[in-house]
Amino acid sequence: MSIKHFVFLSLLLITSGCKFSEPDLPPQIDMPCEWKNNSIQEEHSETVQYWWEIFHDDQLNQLEQIAIERNQVIFGAVSRVKEARYMAMATRADLFPLITTDPNYMETRQLVRFSVPPVIPNSPKFVVYRNVIKQYTFPITLNYEADLWGRFKYGYEAASLEADAVEAALYGSLLSLTTELAEDYYQLRSYDTQIDILKSTIKTRKEAVDILSQRYDAGLINYLDVTQAKVELRNAEVELINVERNRALVENAIALLIGDSASDFTLSHNPLGTYLPRIPAGIPSEVLERRPDIRQARKLLESQMKEVLVAKTAFLPSIHLTGAFGYSGPFLKKLISPHAHYEMVAAFISQIIFDGGRIASNYRASLARFEEAASSYFQQVLVAFQDVENALSNIEYFDKELEALTLLVEASQESYDISTQRYQSGLTDFLDVVNAERSLLNSRRTKAQIQANQYIGQVELIRAIGGTWNNIGQCDSCDEDEIIVDNPLDSDC
Repeated sequence: MSIKHFVFLSLLLITSGCKFSEPDLPPQIDMPCEWKNNSIQEEHSETVQYWWEIFHDDQLNQLEQIAIERNQVIFGAVSRVKEARYMAMATRADLFPLITTDPNYMETRQLVRFSVPPVIPNSPKFVVYRNVIKQYTFPITLNYEADLWGRFKYGYEAASLEADAVEAALYGSLLSLTTELAEDYYQLRSYDTQIDILKSTIKTRKEAVDILSQRYDAGLINYLDVTQAKVELRNAEVELINVERNRALVENAIALLIGDSASDFTLSHNPLGTYLPRIPAGIPSEVLERRPDIRQARKLLESQMKEVLVAKTAFLPSIHLTGAFGYSGPFLKKLISPHAHYEMVAAFISQIIFDGGRIASNYRASLARFEEAASSYFQQVLVAFQDVENALSNIEYFDKELEALTLLVEASQESYDISTQRYQSGLTDFLDVVNAERSLLNSRRTKAQIQANQYIGQVELIRAIGGTWNNIGQCDSCDEDEIIVDNPLDSDC
């Protein structure tokens, strides 16, 4: 190796270690130390593999597992993760030389004319013959752009971070799917509870109509009491039909979430139970680590930071290296021989002198995208804090509302019993009984809905804190070469 070659390669090695400073982040938001309503949630020490197992509901567990395995939206999200990983790997290829080969054969035919001395009388003065030139070539070419300033390295890092963001979006899709399924499930169970209440009320009102009809036939009451009883019976039947219709719609929504046909899917009647878990909200800093949308926004911000560095390297020169060797000759049998061997090495530096401000504009645009990504990240953090506070507030007021409704149901039952006794004793008219029974029915149905809201409130809190409270189901880093995406909610990544 000559001294010039040594100096040139040394320069490449030294400059390849050059590194740009990353752009500064905008002013960050203040991190709260605790939640306003965190005192309402008891610490839950139970550790589960999947968050929905905390409800101890076998039917819900089965539906959640089917949804993860068969939901088409999740399939699409997994495919997007694979695509992003492959695209990042394709970007990494710019860090390596490009080696190509282009074997070829070329044959040139041309007519050659030359003059002939007049030795023989009457002979032609010119002679034309066909000249055939054959050339076989087997080249191997190497092209390489030295990554002096880290342009390709930063580009690969940006693509990898973007793939991480796509993977975080997969986590978000899974969290949205599982929490939406749980919310629909408990809404359906609330409808089952209301159906039981309405069927019991309809049975009671049918008996009341029969008794009042007998008393009317005996001449003890007027027919107005009978008609009022029939009106209340028909109202209850209409309300039952409406609840059953709503249940059917929610059942169809569940079928879609688990990737099943609504025409073939049914869920058995299952009223609400009494067990209600309490999920700890943790502290705000933990939420930032758990929520997939925060992770996605942060990865996009880091990716845009690398894109700024890529845009900055465009101001600097680029060095291209080209090398070739191979064999070339007119005879195929003698092509692979020392006489037919050739080789070539070339290097050149490219520097843009004037481009009308294109590079500078691209750099400023990358800075603007970085600032936009930073704003989106901080906004998503604020949204996360709001989601947790909203969930905690809902849980607090649902608890208070249920306590008030429990007292209301007891009072309504007592009012109904007293009005019924007074009517049977002839001390009041049937309208008082109707009003008392109507109040009792409404309070019982409302209580059933609030009980469902309590479950849904816990699910909302789980979604707000990122789907876990025991640091289960998240990985801080994944192998960038790993393309197959398993269930992200599993404890093993």
